[in-house]
Amino acid sequence: MVRLIRVVLGLSLLAGGAALADETAASTQACPKEGCTCSQGPASPCPVHRGKGAGLTRRPAFDAKTVATFRGTVTAVERVAHGEGLVGVHLRVQSGTQTLVVRLGPASFVDPRATFAAKDAIEVRGSKVTFDGEPTVLAMTVKKGGKAVELRRDDGTPLFRLPPS
Repeated sequence: MVRLIRVVLGLSLLAGGAALADETAASTQACPKEGCTCSQGPASPCPVHRGKGAGLTRRPAFDAKTVATFRGTVTAVERVAHGEGLVGVHLRVQSGTQTLVVRLGPASFVDPRATFAAKDAIEVRGSKVTFDGEPTVLAMTVKKGGKAVELRRDDGTPLFRLPPS
């Protein structure tokens, strides 16, 4: 009896996880994020489902012409699901009057190298792009205190592995 309950519970959990990973299934359900219906497609404001559909997720394109260095203060640290088993570390950074989303890389790569928290003063070198209507930086290097973390090469190639898109 206990085994049967575990099997049924396990199957229902697997089915729930599959629905979140599949935009088609998720588009018919209400998202747990307040105000999101998940039926708005790749431009959806929902960070859980945004960009899903073809492949794991859409990714912003690195542009070497927009590489810049700036300083700012971390206002939030976000862990964002980017498909099955991949969690990205994003920082919301206040630089002057602008708030930027700084995409560092997979948590499995970033976490052993550095930790970030609100109110951290950082310096970022990366490609400034617009992604999903937000000013976004694909970080190449992030400095906090006296420590620098290298994330991408000068051409934008990540130093971490990503699943195929």
